[in-house]
Amino acid sequence: MIRKAVYAGSFYEASPIILKKQFDKWFSEAILPNDINKVQGVICPHAGYVYSGACAAYSYKLLSLQTFKTAIIIHPSHRGNHFSLSVSPYSEYETPMGILKQDIPLADVIKSKGLQDIDASYHQNEHSMEVQLPFLAYINPEIKIVPVMIGNQTDEASRQLADILVSVVNEKPDDIVIIASTDLSHYHSAEEASRMDRKLIEYVKSNDIKELYNHLMHGKIEACGFAGVLTLMLLANMLKPEKMIELNYTHSGYTSNDYAQVVGYLSAALIS
Repeated sequence: MIRKAVYAGSFYEASPIILKKQFDKWFSEAILPNDINKVQGVICPHAGYVYSGACAAYSYKLLSLQTFKTAIIIHPSHRGNHFSLSVSPYSEYETPMGILKQDIPLADVIKSKGLQDIDASYHQNEHSMEVQLPFLAYINPEIKIVPVMIGNQTDEASRQLADILVSVVNEKPDDIVIIASTDLSHYHSAEEASRMDRKLIEYVKSNDIKELYNHLMHGKIEACGFAGVLTLMLLANMLKPEKMIELNYTHSGYTSNDYAQVVGYLSAALIS
């Protein structure tokens, strides 16, 4: 079953020629740390590329320097929270850069750990997963994927997923990377957004899961895909010696010139 590219032409360019030119430009401009040995996972934004594409390029440029076979994409549902965790049912994924295939054996293993079947339309219509796919096809069209959607975002869901993923990662540590898809604060002034987001980034870098979750629950910081971020932070504890580093932070105001209401974007990496 093929998942069609729903957001090509809206969230990102439908033309592979134009898209490649954008990727080439963003990758050439992304300056990365030079002392990274291994990348186990990344945090990426999922907004329209005009706002967050250059930021996401930092994570994907870093991934392009790694050798791996499968990307597990942890992403939120923006259309329903009546479920906890669900693996995408599609076997192939259409992108302007070509078709990506699901890692079906790995997807079956993850699904067998108690994940839920939901209507395929939730997976079909979710942009937080789809916007990751052209980047992956750009860096390596042979990469396989396993999208995992989180509906009801809780620390319990994150811990359940982290417990599942640590076993599959430990089995094939050089074959798998984790992508946590999230945007940060929504529709605050640029000054307030930067303040909130900087606090979140510091919790991520220090791997302070308790304070991150506490501040999220009290509305002091925001991330629409926070359960994926929590999962990656939990994995950092399980896959020691791992640490989280910031690669790039920006917000939509730099593109829109509207600094009254912005959305924050982060690229970060779980490295050894």
